Amino acid sequence: MIIPLPRTVRNGTTGTDTLSARKERVPLERFARVALRCLFSAIAVVVGVSFHPHIVRRCVTGHFRETESIVLTDRIVCALLLTTTAFQGLCSGRRAKEEPMSITVESSAFASMKSIPARHTCDGEDISPPLRWSGVPDGAKSLVLISDDPDAPVGTWVHWVCYDIPPSVDSLREGIPRGDSLPVGGMQGITDFKKVGYGGPCPPGGSHRYFFKLYALDTTLGLGAGKTKSEVEKAMEGHVVAQGELVGTYSRKK
Repeated sequence: MIIPLPRTVRNGTTGTDTLSARKERVPLERFARVALRCLFSAIAVVVGVSFHPHIVRRCVTGHFRETESIVLTDRIVCALLLTTTAFQGLCSGRRAKEEPMSITVESSAFASMKSIPARHTCDGEDISPPLRWSGVPDGAKSLVLISDDPDAPVGTWVHWVCYDIPPSVDSLREGIPRGDSLPVGGMQGITDFKKVGYGGPCPPGGSHRYFFKLYALDTTLGLGAGKTKSEVEKAMEGHVVAQGELVGTYSRKK
């Protein structure tokens, strides 16, 4: 008697193995089809609601038709409509939280994207420029000021780090002394010049941009003096409620 051998398919498995694999895939395929049908149904319901204002009216007033099937349908549609509205509100709230309010930062020494005077650089007196700002939220607990140069050939170069500035402060005068603390309150950190306090633009060549970034926080950091930019940024993660910046440029004369 001849016993037929299992038929081998191209991938090297037997017909029985192929059938088992197909059976294992069936639930996944069925689940995918059901999920797609549910998605299309939800879209259809939303579209239907948008073209039937009376359904929205019944959702608000609670006046449903007396027919049991209509009442059930109305309640399902109302639930979907209200859930969608709540979800949109939640998303809007999250977007608002992720997008801090804007602070306006200005200087009487230079305008936005204009050249920083040499007196505020290593080619001059190397003193900090005057800064002023507005738009700090009422609930802010402290301010952080960071100045850096993203165009430096070795990577972003840090020129000034200040933190735990009182939120009532709205300006810094020209020539802030180098030292652990600020005259208006708050601390100064260490720059990439390995010194505490302001270090002015000193590009090796070409025109560089210098960012003066101000952050309003919902907390005080409580850090000691001499912290680096990365240490300050790590401490203020999740606490920024508003921010703004002023950008100046500088290129050294050959």
